[in-house]
Amino acid sequence: MPRRSLLSVPVMLAAPRRATAQSFPNRPIRIIVPATPGGQADIGGRALAELLREETGQPVVVENRTGAGGQVGLEATLRAPKDGYTLGMFGDSAVLINPLLQRSMAYSLDDMLLLTPMYTGTFALAVNRNFPARNMAEFIAEVRRRRGISYGAYGVASAPRILGEMICMAAGIGMEIVPYRGETEAVIDLMSGTLPVFVGTTTAVREQHRTGTLRVLGVSQPERVAALPDVPTFAEQGLPSVQYRWFHGLTLQNGTPQPVVEFYAQLLPRIIGAVPHPAPWTTGWATRRA
Repeated sequence: MPRRSLLSVPVMLAAPRRATAQSFPNRPIRIIVPATPGGQADIGGRALAELLREETGQPVVVENRTGAGGQVGLEATLRAPKDGYTLGMFGDSAVLINPLLQRSMAYSLDDMLLLTPMYTGTFALAVNRNFPARNMAEFIAEVRRRRGISYGAYGVASAPRILGEMICMAAGIGMEIVPYRGETEAVIDLMSGTLPVFVGTTTAVREQHRTGTLRVLGVSQPERVAALPDVPTFAEQGLPSVQYRWFHGLTLQNGTPQPVVEFYAQLLPRIIGAVPHPAPWTTGWATRRA
C-alpha cells in the first residue's frame, strides 16, 4: 500500500467558512457510483444525493459507471475536473485489491483525496432455491460431487472474487467465477436457475432469502448479520479463516481547491450517518444526522 492507509486516514475537519458555503456549490453536483442500479452502493449513493440536494439547494445527479470491480467508476471520478462538482464513491475492490493484483492502472491512489468513509458490510454465499444444500457442509459436499460448479460475482479482480477463492481454499473445493458487471444481473440469474451460486453483498440477497426465492448459506463476518439472523457465519460452519468486510467511501480528485474540500469536510461527517447502510463505519467517524 502507499504511504497512507485507507483504513486509517482521518476525516478532514476544518473551521467553518461562510464565504465558502455561499460560493460553492452554485451548479449541479455529480456522484459517480461504481455499481449497477439496485445494489448497496447505488442505494447509498442515491440517498447521499438526496441529502446533498437538501443541504446545498443544488441538483445532485447519480451516474452509474460499472466495471472492473469499481475501477471504471473511480477512473471516471479522477479524470473529472478538479472543481468539487464530481464526487466518487469507491470500495475496497478499487482501492485495495486492484492495486495489489494489477501491474498498471489508469489511476494512482495518490490521485485521490479521501473525504470520508461511509459504511461497511459483509458478503454472503447464496444458492438457487433448488440447489441441494442448506448449509456449508452440504454445499461443499455437493460441489465435490458435481465438480465444475460456477459462482457469479461482480468483477474478476473484486472483493467477492477474493472471498470465493477464500471459500475454495478453506474448504478444499474448486469453483469457477462467472464475472458480472453488477450484482443485480447475477441475482436475477441466480433466481432463474441460470446461475447456481452467487457470492456478493448481503444487501443483494437478503430480501430474496426471506421470501424463499433463493437461499443464503453463510456470511463473511465473525458474527451473524442482524438482517439475516438465521444464517450462520462461515466460521460457525467450520471455515474460521473465511472472513471479510467490505467498505465504501467518498473521494474527490487530489488538487481540488482547499475551500471546496473544507466545505465537504464540514458537511459530510454531519449527514453521512443518515445514508442507509448495512453497518456504520466501525471507527465511528460517520455520525448520525442531527
